[in-house]
Amino acid sequence: MKTIKVAAALAFACLGMIASPVRAQETVVAKVPFPFVVRGEEMPAGNYSVTADNGILTIRGMENRSASFAIAMPADGHDPAGDDPSLVFVRYENQNLLSQIWESRTEGLSILQRTGVPMPNRADAQRPSSVVLASRLDVNGK
Repeated sequence: MKTIKVAAALAFACLGMIASPVRAQETVVAKVPFPFVVRGEEMPAGNYSVTADNGILTIRGMENRSASFAIAMPADGHDPAGDDPSLVFVRYENQNLLSQIWESRTEGLSILQRTGVPMPNRADAQRPSSVVLASRLDVNGK
């Protein structure tokens, strides 16, 4: 009887791991009218798609072959563009650094910058030296 209970408990545990909720992958799409930098890699102006998966951002050029990956963590505050998805860039030493990606008013990610580059905070997104681009949100890349 004890063996049956242990086997049942293990079966439920395995089933719980397999049947985890599936979240539709959302993609933020934006037209960036200037070159920008993601973790030290320069990206040309153009249309980009940004997807997040377990704290890893994938930034891909839609008309060019530019692509970059970045580690991100939840952003503090609210989307500076209001309800629209947005990309936030901070000007640092003649470069526009991609610093935050917002899917909604309250769901945003901050990109962890390279060592030696200050990590912009929410107040930086309100300063004139930053740029906020409103974008659109695609579900499942459609």
